[in-house]
Amino acid sequence: MNSKVLFALLGTVLIIVGLSYVLSLTNEPTPGAVPVLSSPICINGVCTHYYSLALISGSTTPASIRLPSATSTMISATLNVTTSSSSAQRWVIAWGATPYATTTVLGDNTFVASGQGAVIATSTPASYTGTGMAATLFAPSPSSYINVSMQGGSGGASLNAPVGTLEVVVRTVSPNR
Repeated sequence: MNSKVLFALLGTVLIIVGLSYVLSLTNEPTPGAVPVLSSPICINGVCTHYYSLALISGSTTPASIRLPSATSTMISATLNVTTSSSSAQRWVIAWGATPYATTTVLGDNTFVASGQGAVIATSTPASYTGTGMAATLFAPSPSSYINVSMQGGSGGASLNAPVGTLEVVVRTVSPNR
Protein backbone atom coordinates (compact mmCIF):
# COMPACT_ATOMS: atom_id res chain seq x y z
CA MET A 1 0.00 0.00 0.00
CA ASN A 2 2.83 2.38 0.79
CA SER A 3 4.33 1.90 -2.68
CA LYS A 4 1.00 2.88 -4.32
CA VAL A 5 0.87 6.12 -2.32
CA LEU A 6 4.51 6.83 -3.08
CA PHE A 7 3.99 6.33 -6.84
CA ALA A 8 0.86 8.55 -6.74
CA LEU A 9 2.78 11.34 -5.00
CA LEU A 10 5.71 10.99 -7.38
CA GLY A 11 3.35 11.10 -10.37
CA THR A 12 1.62 14.22 -9.06
CA VAL A 13 4.96 15.99 -8.52
CA LEU A 14 6.10 15.08 -12.06
CA ILE A 15 2.85 16.40 -13.54
CA ILE A 16 3.17 19.71 -11.64
CA VAL A 17 6.83 20.15 -12.67
CA GLY A 18 5.99 19.30 -16.28
CA LEU A 19 3.11 21.76 -16.42
CA SER A 20 5.25 24.50 -14.88
CA TYR A 21 7.91 23.94 -17.53
CA VAL A 22 5.41 23.98 -20.40
CA LEU A 23 3.78 27.17 -19.07
CA SER A 24 7.17 28.87 -18.80
CA LEU A 25 7.80 28.16 -22.51
CA THR A 26 4.51 29.78 -23.54
CA ASN A 27 5.12 33.08 -21.78
CA GLU A 28 2.83 35.37 -23.76
CA PRO A 29 3.45 39.12 -23.45
CA THR A 30 0.83 41.17 -21.66
CA PRO A 31 -1.50 42.88 -24.16
CA GLY A 32 -0.39 46.48 -24.71
CA ALA A 33 3.06 45.89 -23.21
CA VAL A 34 6.15 46.81 -25.18
CA PRO A 35 9.25 44.65 -24.74
CA VAL A 36 12.16 46.75 -23.51
CA LEU A 37 15.85 45.96 -23.59
CA SER A 38 17.88 47.07 -20.64
CA SER A 39 20.75 49.50 -21.02
CA PRO A 40 23.55 49.08 -21.95
CA ILE A 41 23.12 47.08 -25.12
CA CYS A 42 26.45 45.48 -26.10
CA ILE A 43 27.31 44.03 -29.50
CA ASN A 44 30.83 42.75 -30.20
CA GLY A 45 32.31 44.70 -27.30
CA VAL A 46 30.70 48.06 -28.19
CA CYS A 47 28.16 49.06 -25.55
CA THR A 48 25.51 51.73 -26.07
CA HIS A 49 24.16 53.27 -22.85
CA TYR A 50 20.74 54.98 -22.85
CA TYR A 51 19.76 57.37 -20.06
CA SER A 52 16.56 59.33 -19.51
CA LEU A 53 15.81 61.60 -16.57
CA ALA A 54 12.85 63.86 -15.76
CA LEU A 55 13.70 67.46 -14.86
CA ILE A 56 13.26 68.50 -11.24
CA SER A 57 11.66 71.78 -10.15
CA GLY A 58 13.19 74.27 -7.77
CA SER A 59 16.73 74.22 -9.15
CA THR A 60 18.67 76.10 -11.79
CA THR A 61 20.35 72.74 -12.52
CA PRO A 62 17.32 70.45 -12.92
CA ALA A 63 19.08 67.34 -14.28
CA SER A 64 22.39 65.50 -13.98
CA ILE A 65 23.29 62.09 -15.46
CA ARG A 66 26.43 60.22 -14.40
CA LEU A 67 28.26 58.62 -17.32
CA PRO A 68 29.85 55.13 -17.33
CA SER A 69 33.12 54.52 -15.51
CA ALA A 70 34.73 53.56 -18.83
CA THR A 71 36.00 56.00 -21.45
CA SER A 72 33.01 56.84 -23.61
CA THR A 73 31.94 58.86 -26.63
CA MET A 74 28.78 60.91 -26.33
CA ILE A 75 26.47 60.13 -29.24
CA SER A 76 23.74 62.60 -28.27
CA ALA A 77 22.19 64.56 -25.44
CA THR A 78 18.67 65.92 -25.90
CA LEU A 79 16.73 68.20 -23.60
CA ASN A 80 13.00 68.63 -24.21
CA VAL A 81 11.43 71.21 -21.94
CA THR A 82 8.28 73.26 -21.38
CA THR A 83 8.65 76.28 -19.08
CA SER A 84 6.15 78.45 -17.23
CA SER A 85 8.39 81.49 -16.77
CA SER A 86 7.05 84.93 -17.72
CA SER A 87 10.36 85.82 -19.39
CA ALA A 88 12.88 84.13 -21.67
CA GLN A 89 15.20 81.43 -20.34
CA ARG A 90 18.49 80.03 -21.61
CA TRP A 91 18.79 76.26 -21.28
CA VAL A 92 22.22 74.61 -21.44
CA ILE A 93 23.43 71.02 -21.77
CA ALA A 94 26.97 70.84 -20.40
CA TRP A 95 29.61 68.42 -19.23
CA GLY A 96 31.15 68.58 -15.79
CA ALA A 97 33.37 66.55 -13.49
CA THR A 98 30.77 66.81 -10.70
CA PRO A 99 26.98 66.73 -10.59
CA TYR A 100 25.42 69.99 -11.80
CA ALA A 101 28.75 71.53 -12.94
CA THR A 102 28.53 73.15 -16.37
CA THR A 103 32.22 73.31 -17.24
CA THR A 104 31.97 72.61 -20.98
CA VAL A 105 28.86 73.77 -22.84
CA LEU A 106 27.71 71.15 -25.34
CA GLY A 107 24.55 72.89 -26.52
CA ASP A 108 22.24 75.74 -25.52
CA ASN A 109 19.04 77.43 -26.61
CA THR A 110 16.95 80.37 -25.42
CA PHE A 111 13.22 79.73 -25.05
CA VAL A 112 10.54 82.42 -25.05
CA ALA A 113 8.40 83.04 -21.97
CA SER A 114 6.16 80.07 -21.15
CA GLY A 115 7.66 78.30 -24.11
CA GLN A 116 8.75 74.88 -25.10
CA GLY A 117 11.68 73.67 -27.09
CA ALA A 118 14.69 71.44 -27.32
CA VAL A 119 18.44 71.60 -26.91
CA ILE A 120 20.42 68.98 -28.83
CA ALA A 121 24.08 68.14 -28.45
CA THR A 122 25.46 65.51 -30.80
CA SER A 123 28.70 63.98 -32.01
CA THR A 124 27.84 64.73 -35.63
CA PRO A 125 30.70 66.82 -37.04
CA ALA A 126 29.73 70.49 -37.40
CA SER A 127 30.66 73.70 -35.65
CA TYR A 128 29.09 74.87 -32.45
CA THR A 129 27.13 78.06 -33.07
CA GLY A 130 25.31 78.52 -29.80
CA THR A 131 21.92 77.99 -31.40
CA GLY A 132 20.94 74.74 -29.76
CA MET A 133 23.41 72.29 -31.28
CA ALA A 134 26.94 71.34 -30.43
CA ALA A 135 28.91 68.93 -32.48
CA THR A 136 32.28 67.56 -31.70
CA LEU A 137 33.23 63.96 -31.08
CA PHE A 138 33.02 64.53 -27.38
CA ALA A 139 34.76 61.98 -25.17
CA PRO A 140 33.89 62.86 -21.58
CA SER A 141 36.02 61.64 -18.70
CA PRO A 142 34.96 58.37 -17.08
CA SER A 143 32.34 58.78 -14.33
CA SER A 144 31.73 62.43 -15.24
CA TYR A 145 28.33 64.06 -15.72
CA ILE A 146 26.08 65.50 -18.41
CA ASN A 147 24.19 68.32 -16.71
CA VAL A 148 21.37 70.75 -17.51
CA SER A 149 21.44 74.40 -16.46
CA MET A 150 18.67 76.99 -16.64
CA GLN A 151 19.51 80.71 -16.69
CA GLY A 152 17.17 83.69 -16.61
CA GLY A 153 13.41 83.64 -16.34
CA SER A 154 11.30 85.41 -13.78
CA GLY A 155 9.96 84.12 -10.51
CA GLY A 156 13.01 82.07 -9.61
CA ALA A 157 13.64 78.43 -10.37
CA SER A 158 11.02 77.17 -7.90
CA LEU A 159 8.25 79.09 -9.71
CA ASN A 160 9.35 78.17 -13.21
CA ALA A 161 8.47 74.49 -12.71
CA PRO A 162 10.05 73.11 -15.89
CA VAL A 163 8.54 69.95 -17.32
CA GLY A 164 10.66 67.78 -19.55
CA THR A 165 13.40 65.19 -19.89
CA LEU A 166 17.12 64.90 -20.49
CA GLU A 167 18.06 61.94 -22.66
CA VAL A 168 21.70 60.93 -23.17
CA VAL A 169 23.25 58.23 -25.37
CA VAL A 170 26.92 57.26 -25.00
CA ARG A 171 29.07 54.42 -26.33
CA THR A 172 31.87 52.56 -24.63
CA VAL A 173 34.24 49.92 -25.98
CA SER A 174 35.06 46.91 -23.87
CA PRO A 175 38.81 46.23 -23.71
CA ASN A 176 38.00 42.48 -23.60
CA ARG A 177 36.33 42.17 -26.99
